[in-house]
Amino acid sequence: MSQNIFIVFIILDNINHEKSTSIFQINEAIFVGDKVEFRPYLDSFPFPYYLVIQNLEMLPRALIDVLRQFLELTTTHNNSNQ
Repeated sequence: MSQNIFIVFIILDNINHEKSTSIFQINEAIFVGDKVEFRPYLDSFPFPYYLVIQNLEMLPRALIDVLRQFLELTTTHNNSNQ
């Protein structure tokens, strides 16, 4: 977190649709030597802060929690610099 900018990647994971796959079920192939290993996609997700919403009704509550955490981090960071 720099310059008081906090970027959160929000993933809307529709698990209610019968043809959809949850992001928690997606794997990626990793080559280790001459062997292939499969790991959960989110283990190497390129964003350090992300939020997975599986129930759209929870989105407002989740955004409030993210904002609260951002304010706590900002307050802690600013207090340590004084």
